[in-house]
Amino acid sequence: MNAVVYCRVSTKEQVQNLSLGTQQSRCVAFCTGNNWAVLKVFRDEGESAKTADRPAFQQMLAFCKAKQNAVQFVVVHDLSRFSRDMGDQACVIAELESAGVHLRSVMENVDETAAGKLMRNLFGAVNQFDNDRKAERTKLGMKSAASMGRFPFKAPLGYLNVSSQNQTGANLVPDAERAPLIRKAFELYGTGTETKAKVLRLVTSLGLKTQRGCSLTPQTFEKMLRNPLYCGWIVIPSWSVRERGSFAPLVSEELFRRVQDILDGKRLSVSAHQRNNPDFPLRVFVTCGACGTPLTGSWSKGRKGRYPYYRCRSSHCRAVNVRRDRLETNFAALLERLAPERRYMRLFKEIVRQVWKQRVSASESILRAVKAKLADLENRKNRLVDFLLEGRLDQQTYDEQAARLRVEVESAERDLREANLEQMDVEAVLTFAEKLVERPQQLWLESTLEQKQRLQRVFFPDGVTYTKEGFGTAPSNCFFSLLRGVSEEKSTLASPTGFEPVLPP
Repeated sequence: MNAVVYCRVSTKEQVQNLSLGTQQSRCVAFCTGNNWAVLKVFRDEGESAKTADRPAFQQMLAFCKAKQNAVQFVVVHDLSRFSRDMGDQACVIAELESAGVHLRSVMENVDETAAGKLMRNLFGAVNQFDNDRKAERTKLGMKSAASMGRFPFKAPLGYLNVSSQNQTGANLVPDAERAPLIRKAFELYGTGTETKAKVLRLVTSLGLKTQRGCSLTPQTFEKMLRNPLYCGWIVIPSWSVRERGSFAPLVSEELFRRVQDILDGKRLSVSAHQRNNPDFPLRVFVTCGACGTPLTGSWSKGRKGRYPYYRCRSSHCRAVNVRRDRLETNFAALLERLAPERRYMRLFKEIVRQVWKQRVSASESILRAVKAKLADLENRKNRLVDFLLEGRLDQQTYDEQAARLRVEVESAERDLREANLEQMDVEAVLTFAEKLVERPQQLWLESTLEQKQRLQRVFFPDGVTYTKEGFGTAPSNCFFSLLRGVSEEKSTLASPTGFEPVLPP
């Protein structure tokens, strides 16, 4: 009779404390006592028995099938080493027995008799029950840790796992090598002027790699941009957990929300479309007025040289075929018509200043009230955690109370976001806006290719159409439309009273 020995431990620590050696020596002694020759020993070091997908375990199965009729027994120290899942245990035993191989255990009396099969099934059920209980306790502990602001899983890219001195301390710290690059990725994409592909290429060139030294895929990069952990929140939907983390965030909540809005298409992104030819900035942006096909640009050979043309790409149309200089001159004239009268721009700036002051004044009182409410909710949550740790509260009651507090916190934070105005230099923004609005033609003519493409999308979000007669009426940015509407309707404005003489309408 011949046998093979299978040994397994689930952690690396057990590999070092001679547990594997003890299993192997007892299994070999068991075989010797039964006059069985040991053909081979298979050892899984640090593998769980929750699944049969273990390297040495699969090698053992393959060996038994290849040596059919040469192996009669598989010997394990106890059935928990073989499997902790009743389904896997039954399937693998049936697979072995079809090859003429039987399972034996040093610690349990199992064989092919009715009593032996009963014992085997009973021990298998006990092993699975023990494994399921461990999984439940582990999950409960991880859920409690998450509710206290500790991340219960392996640290995502940009963070490192650390052990803290107490149960409520931070267990994540920023990775000094990768955290700055991840922060830069959020900042670049949050501007709305760069594509995901371009940002990914940039941070990859700066050295952003996975823990295994591989480059991030586009899918992994987007998943990273979607992860709220980077702005300090632990969100686990399957556990209904959303808690503020005890670790330092890599980006602000405002930046994270801005990135989400861009990803969801809720915020205007003026990323330039990729063009291979810098000679034709209006290519694809301008469409044919006859068939709606985006125009292309190319050089045509003439008698005295090569000449640049914009033309319709449709082979069934060809309604537009215009020299580049003419099309771009007409487009510059179209931009010039966007500019409103200077007096309306001055009026607009004054209105913005007044509205801004009113919003700042109104938000201050709201901010104070919301911050006070959040502080009170944080204190209540901390007391709840203390009650749980002191044993004055059972886990179920804690979960129920924590869920209610979580809803209140989320509501208060929404109020805070609405009241907390973005800090900015209003005068600097208005100065830039004035230059942009009053000189769109000059700004476009003096810009680089990439800047031109971005400005085009700002001025005309839906693009423009062109026919032989010139540019059609194109819907411009709502800001220009509003000011132009005011300029066109100026004759209907009433003269302000209180001045002598009354100003003409």
